[in-house]
Amino acid sequence: MSLRDSVLGIGAAGCEAAFDYLKVMLRGKVTPERTISEAQFNRCLERLAGIHGVAAFLAHRAIEIGVLPEWPRAVARRLEDKLRAAAVREMGARQALRAALSGFASAGIRAVLIKGTPLAYTHYPAPHLRERGDVDVFVAEDDRVRAHDVLLALGYTASAAWARHCGSYQLQYGAPKASALAYDIDLHWRINDRQVFAEAIRFEELWGSAVPVAELFEHAWAPKPVHALLVACIHRAHHMHVKYLVDGEAHFEANRLVWLYDIHALASGFTDLEWEEFIALAVGRRIGNVCDNGLRAAEEHLETHLDPSISERLLSRRERELSRRLLSGRGGESYRWNDFVALRSLRDKSRLVADWLWPTKEHMAQKFNVPVERVTPTLYLQRALIWGGKQMWNRLYRVFVNRRRD
Repeated sequence: MSLRDSVLGIGAAGCEAAFDYLKVMLRGKVTPERTISEAQFNRCLERLAGIHGVAAFLAHRAIEIGVLPEWPRAVARRLEDKLRAAAVREMGARQALRAALSGFASAGIRAVLIKGTPLAYTHYPAPHLRERGDVDVFVAEDDRVRAHDVLLALGYTASAAWARHCGSYQLQYGAPKASALAYDIDLHWRINDRQVFAEAIRFEELWGSAVPVAELFEHAWAPKPVHALLVACIHRAHHMHVKYLVDGEAHFEANRLVWLYDIHALASGFTDLEWEEFIALAVGRRIGNVCDNGLRAAEEHLETHLDPSISERLLSRRERELSRRLLSGRGGESYRWNDFVALRSLRDKSRLVADWLWPTKEHMAQKFNVPVERVTPTLYLQRALIWGGKQMWNRLYRVFVNRRRD
């Protein structure tokens, strides 16, 4: 069941028109006529815009196209409020991010901004139109301890790492309390937590061709467009089985419009030479199927113009790609198995299983809201039982959804 079908309990017929309207607006085109009642349409449109991370962008497009005065006053006012709030947030968050990047530079730490933040400054009409919940920073693995120290000195609060070995390659840092508008920072030392993607682009490769984001800051660096599109496709595939949160509510949806627009904006500006490099990298790193899937989703929903030969070339070695299994929709057990298979040595495989079964005591204490000294084997058993129950529920839910679709 997709987001547009399930949102607010309104059936597919109720949300389909709002979803189509939203996609047309993001493309900046003349909007189609509404086909359902105003109340239903507006409820669905606002809700979908929020879940898909494009509420501010929707308001911007409505002003740009000139249709905002035609909307109900209450709807227009709420979306305009979100647009203004996003602009204010961006100004405050920019100062905090500059402080972090300056701290990294002073400590001699090379850092590359990945995912939404650099694209906000390079591929959107204005930075505040690219909504995001945090800032993703990629550093060399050898620099992550020093980067940790820099962030703590700036007032960021580190979350408890759950993996001791190779179960995770990132750590989240809560924004300083003194900076109410700052974003949390996700510090990465591999490009993705999924083992099948973790080695797709190494830091040195990304840094070697990184481009400056002058509008943001003198020490702000981003992946070049070819690498940025690879990261965008990987990120989308990652969320096929990993939830994301909107206002504390969990969602599973790979075709979230904000992620598809990232792909659309990048792909729309590619030259023939960039396509050649992108295809060679995607196929060579065995993620051609994942990249093709992301591009086709952008083409379907946002009418991204793609030469038909791109798909054929990206899929030329699809049978050899372990990453293609992530597109099967079989859920958590599928991507965990892929992670296990992707690791080459028996030592790494055993360390990964150990991370799954015995996360750190600090993580357990944070998850169950108990002191570290009260983390006992019984608590680990409780965690295992909860996990088993969730897996069973997820299986039953998928069976129910598949039967509904049939």
